[in-house]
Amino acid sequence: MTTGKRRLGGWGFEGESMAPSPELLAWLGEHIGPAHPIPGVAAPPPELPTDDLGELPAELSTDSLDRLAHGRGQGLVDVLRIRSGLVPALPDAVCRPTNTDEVEAVLRDGRRPSAIRNSNL
Repeated sequence: MTTGKRRLGGWGFEGESMAPSPELLAWLGEHIGPAHPIPGVAAPPPELPTDDLGELPAELSTDSLDRLAHGRGQGLVDVLRIRSGLVPALPDAVCRPTNTDEVEAVLRDGRRPSAIRNSNL
C-alpha cells in the first residue's frame, strides 16, 4: 500500500489541490496577516539521533517537511500556525507500516523507551 505525502497547510496529498478564492486570501491577509512561505527546512532536526531509531521493519522518514506534515493536524488552528511560520514540537520520525505484520513488529520494537519518545505511528 503506497500513500502520497500529505500536503502542508491544506487537506489531501501533494499533487492534489483546491485553490482558495482570492476573496478568502484577502480576508486571511487582512485578519491574520500575510502568509509566510514554508522554507525548505521547515523544522528543527530530530532530537533523537537517527541511530537511536533502530531498524524498524517499515519505511521511516526523518525529513523535516514529512515530520511537519505528520506532526500537525489539518484543522484551522494547525493550518494557521503553519501559515504564520510557527513550528511546534514535532515527532523525531514518521513510520509508515504497510500491513498488519509491520504494525505489530513496529509496536513490539516500540517498547524501547527511545523508540516511543515522540512516536507518530
